[in-house]
Amino acid sequence: MKQTFTLSILLLLAVLQIHAQGSWLQLASLPADGRGGHISFSINGKGYVGGGMNPFSQDMADFWEYDPIANTWTQKADIPNAGRHGASGLSINNKGYLFNGAYGLPNNYLNSSLEYDPSTNMWTPKATFPGTGRYDSFEAVIGSVAYIGCGYNGSGLNDFWSYNPSTDTWIQLTNFPGTARQGVAAFTIGQYLYAGTGTSSVFNNDFYRYNPATDSWTPAASLPGSVRGGAIGYSINSKGYVGGGVTTGGTYLSDAYEYDSFTNQWTQTVDLPGVARCNATTYTIGNDVYYICGSHPISPAYNDHWTIDPTSGVSEITAENEFHVYPTPANSVINFHSISLTEIKSIQLFNSDGEMIKDIKSIKASTYKVNVADLNDGIYFYKITDAKDQVINGKVTVAH
Repeated sequence: MKQTFTLSILLLLAVLQIHAQGSWLQLASLPADGRGGHISFSINGKGYVGGGMNPFSQDMADFWEYDPIANTWTQKADIPNAGRHGASGLSINNKGYLFNGAYGLPNNYLNSSLEYDPSTNMWTPKATFPGTGRYDSFEAVIGSVAYIGCGYNGSGLNDFWSYNPSTDTWIQLTNFPGTARQGVAAFTIGQYLYAGTGTSSVFNNDFYRYNPATDSWTPAASLPGSVRGGAIGYSINSKGYVGGGVTTGGTYLSDAYEYDSFTNQWTQTVDLPGVARCNATTYTIGNDVYYICGSHPISPAYNDHWTIDPTSGVSEITAENEFHVYPTPANSVINFHSISLTEIKSIQLFNSDGEMIKDIKSIKASTYKVNVADLNDGIYFYKITDAKDQVINGKVTVAH
């Protein structure tokens, strides 16, 4: 009986399985005005998004928490001292941080710093940023130290700073080596920070690597494709990603590229979803990246929200429905998502001997996460039954 079940799954896989590298999945939109120039970060498995400028050129102070398990949003305490756009946002040691930004048009530039504690839902002022007030800087975290660089305060900037939350102190570091600019994309791989593109008097595509141990910058391979500013940057599984933004002539972009630090090479990857835009943001939870909001002049700001597994993914496709099951290999959770938003009735997981090890019933949702932290490494087979009693089979790898 076990052999028959396993063989039937393998036969179905030969017909049904399509490997989809990095397919974007749309999630619950931010339940508030669309915006660009907002902040986003994650703490303890939750995403946080707030601030920015809405389609009516109003600065926003609202702040929201996203639960990826329930795919729902909860409004949290507003960002203090009215709204702002173009601030830098990041998280360190279960606290969120907001630095600088601007309010009003024309811009009034800020150099204030705030810390958000999700356990108390409170914002606390921290040491003022010692450089000039600014917006549209790049930000990154290595270990327990934040890095902030470049930006705009009437002209482009190239100064570069670190902030240590444990001592609440700022240190000025070696300047960003490219031309002074704003709208730089940045990400980290290991103990290095990578930053590039952005807008000075022209759009740029140059990239540089920063080494905190020596406080030094070295050139990296330039981003292929169009020069740009206002692109997103993030890293997952030791690869960097940059995409979107705006280029010469006001053309908005959705192309995206993956950076391999070992070969110092870029490879084009799946385009960003939705309408091409700039000033979107990303945050990561585990090995999942989340892409949210952004600006475009036709519809000045968006509130849509997406996720991707850039390392790998498996899509199960039938004539009536499409499911994405990711990531694979999975570490702590497996995501089951119906693209057509058909409700999932049940999910069963089987080991390689055909023994059922998880039987989850009465799900009644189009997205569901299954905890696999308790499973041994190996290949597992799943059986999804949807609300139409359609059955979808597949396999996924668990590796801790």
